[in-house]
Amino acid sequence: MRQKKERLYLCLWALAVLALVPMIIGFLPSSVQNEASENTDLPEDVFQNQSEDEEIILPDNASAIVQAELPMNSFINNTKYKVNEKSLKFTKTDFDKNAPLVLIIHTYGTQSYNKEGFITPTSTLKSENEKENVICAGKAFAEALEEIGIKTIHDKTLFDKISYSGAYNLSVNAVREHLNKYPSIKYVVDIQRDSLFNQKGNCVKTVTNTEKGKTAQIAFIAGSDENGADFPSWKDNLALSLKISENLSKISKKLSRGVTLNPSGYGQYASKGFITVKIGTAGNTQTEAENAAELLAKAFYSSIRNS
Repeated sequence: MRQKKERLYLCLWALAVLALVPMIIGFLPSSVQNEASENTDLPEDVFQNQSEDEEIILPDNASAIVQAELPMNSFINNTKYKVNEKSLKFTKTDFDKNAPLVLIIHTYGTQSYNKEGFITPTSTLKSENEKENVICAGKAFAEALEEIGIKTIHDKTLFDKISYSGAYNLSVNAVREHLNKYPSIKYVVDIQRDSLFNQKGNCVKTVTNTEKGKTAQIAFIAGSDENGADFPSWKDNLALSLKISENLSKISKKLSRGVTLNPSGYGQYASKGFITVKIGTAGNTQTEAENAAELLAKAFYSSIRNS
């Protein structure tokens, strides 16, 4: 009888612990788990000199967004391939200045930026409002390119709203449709944003000071064929990301967080000259993201021009 009681107590204790687990992890928005596969994995020790905005009054159960200037890692290789990034050369191509050259898409278009300075357990980190999500960064990038003289097409379709799990398939199909319609397109830029949290559960926004003031840092995600994608141009696309990242660093030393090469293709196999850019995080403001996008346009132009 005593053994049965002990077993019962152990079972009840285990159930109690399991019941607490959702409460422990429940502080973070549920969408954070969904975004896990999209985001940059970083060791905790990179979050140096974090600071909170002391002027923000936090509502109950809210968590302050902390600011950090992440170090520049010029190249991180998460694949089995041995890649000498310094030997990669991006091949520039001639283009017609009177025809569309750049296509901008957003595989995860509902990814939003933050204006409150905090997040709550009910924060979704998503929005269908183009002034709040990554579409605003794409718009700033497109307008800056047009001012330089580069004709650009900006596809504002919210692919992840249609199907979150199928977002990449949808965006790849859209890219191919645009390429068929406009053969002059030589570059595809998928603009997303990151979602970083420290060990305390605070959302971390990446910020550096530039000529435009507070500016979101920019990261590049390069795909490869390691996971089986038919992707013969992955080294060319990687070389383009590396070149743009280098030129960003010339504009402002810590503007770029560098380039990460991963086994997945990220839809970049749809076209040569296809890059994935993460502008800021879920904690950055719209203005910080737009500042970054405008400087990205300058670095992009410096990278592709033939003169």
